[in-house]
Amino acid sequence: MKNEYQLVMMIGLTKESGHWSRDFIEELSRLYLSQDIIMIDIPGAGRYREEKTPMRIPKIIRRTRERYASSFHNEKKRMLISISLGGMLAAEWSRQYPFDFDELVIINSSYRQFSRLIHRVKPKAMASFVKIFLSKNPIRREKKILNLCSNNPAVQKEILPSWVELSQKRPVQKRNMLRQTIAGAIYKPRKKPSTRMLIIASRHDRLADYRCSLSIQKKWGGDLLIIRDPSIGHGIHIDAPQLLAEVIFNWSSSAPDKP
Repeated sequence: MKNEYQLVMMIGLTKESGHWSRDFIEELSRLYLSQDIIMIDIPGAGRYREEKTPMRIPKIIRRTRERYASSFHNEKKRMLISISLGGMLAAEWSRQYPFDFDELVIINSSYRQFSRLIHRVKPKAMASFVKIFLSKNPIRREKKILNLCSNNPAVQKEILPSWVELSQKRPVQKRNMLRQTIAGAIYKPRKKPSTRMLIIASRHDRLADYRCSLSIQKKWGGDLLIIRDPSIGHGIHIDAPQLLAEVIFNWSSSAPDKP
């Protein structure tokens, strides 16, 4: 029986592995008694930021899996934790390679055929994206991004310096911002994942309407949790890292054991 976990993390649009909350990762490590956490960077982000991001999510997944599959430990249960654009990538990964993961967590994501554009990206968020794309000042740009991702001003202030540093050290090229945006906008999953699945949404997400997550659960099934605290936004992992880690751990602990 698989009792130990290997956790695989996929983050959202124009982000990289360094944008995951350290508190969230540390809490996962504490709860699962494991340091076996794989932080994914897709082509065009993080350590692969010089590459051109494919404009089709299936191709992003094929190239990404080629890099990371050798690190998978089959003697452990493997969970894919994803947020935003990462949720689209996670669904496609599970479709193409259904035996790679035992469990799938999708946080504040959306899909073209399930939700309207104005729900997938709220109008105010769309306007902010334009300003973010055009901004040349890294501090103002990261402030705008954090304002979309976090509903907590104290959290935004605390995280801003590290995000500015990351944007200067490993900036996402504008061509890859566009290519990732297009890939997410046009992606339509061909079928639902067969993996055991938890869908999490923030009721007060300022970027994507929480009803997108309701639509995913309605179409695909799985377990659904809506977080209703107004101080918790799109980036639940930064606004409520301990809560999110506990929710995921309690859900995975409730799974029936399989030989």
